Amino acid sequence: MRPVNRRSLSLTAGLLALAMALSVAPVAAISGNHPVVVALCNFNNETVQPNPPSYFEHMFSDAGAGELGSLDFWHDVSYANFSISGTVVKGWYTLPISRDTWAGYGRSQKWSSCAEAAEPFVNLNNFTDVIVVFPEAT
Repeated sequence: MRPVNRRSLSLTAGLLALAMALSVAPVAAISGNHPVVVALCNFNNETVQPNPPSYFEHMFSDAGAGELGSLDFWHDVSYANFSISGTVVKGWYTLPISRDTWAGYGRSQKWSSCAEAAEPFVNLNNFTDVIVVFPEAT
């Protein structure tokens, strides 16, 4: 058996004590049901629809229960304490911009351009958030 290096042991104990002193209180877990809107968007110069809305319904919503999609993932990893049941899929919406114009947008503007396209068709206030899908993301 190797002899214990007291300096190494002291350093390890000191670092552990420092880490414990600097640690912050854990954040409370999110639980409950948090349905989202999944908005599918394409562009006025590229109207491709790589998959039908039903594909995304099975990936994200109650239609895909038991198929190991997002609904099952959140149920399983949260020990049945978190759900996205009630999630809806809307689209395909053709945005009034070209793919090239959209490519020049920042992340937030890309998201809002699609979320706003879904707004006339669903009350976004009834949902926790909006997930946007563009052809490149499929």
